[in-house]
Amino acid sequence: MKRDPLEGQYFGKWKVLSYDGCYNHKKSYYFCLCTGCGEVHRVRADKMKSGKSTQCTACARKQRNSEVKGSVME
Repeated sequence: MKRDPLEGQYFGKWKVLSYDGCYNHKKSYYFCLCTGCGEVHRVRADKMKSGKSTQCTACARKQRNSEVKGSVME
């Protein structure tokens, strides 16, 4: 199966750094930098391309917490 070269592209806060390989029944994984916090994570290509994964869980948690605080303050 031919893979899409995603290196250098952005998906939300993910910046794709390098290809990691195919695992779990042909699912492609990439090493990605979360531009929100600077951490590198291994992310499934199909999740990035579909928009289901746009940032790491730590950044998502911070975003949810700030949204909740913002709505309480109003």
